[in-house]
Amino acid sequence: FFVAFIMTVIFGLIGAGAKLSNNRVAKSIASGYTVVFRGTPEILVLLLFYFGSAITLTAIAQIFDPEIKFVDFPPFWAGSFAIALPSLVWKKHCLSLTRRLVIRVSRLLCT
Repeated sequence: FFVAFIMTVIFGLIGAGAKLSNNRVAKSIASGYTVVFRGTPEILVLLLFYFGSAITLTAIAQIFDPEIKFVDFPPFWAGSFAIALPSLVWKKHCLSLTRRLVIRVSRLLCT
């Protein structure tokens, strides 16, 4: 759980920065991420990461070495990503709202 929390904080700060940036590409990626993961159940994310990443890593590895049969994705990291990614949406939303609130309060106090 601690690993997932650290990943959520780090990626949440990056996502909040992307959501608040003036760059249209970064803002679009952050908004798309929010739309996809806000309504997705965690168990589906876990299954997607565990089985989907193993299949994808195996396909990529077979491009470089056709003798490779299967590349395993460690269950610990699949679980960590499955916990971190859906909660990252809410962390990103809270961080961006906090930044907006701090800016508004500082403007009120400075005037």
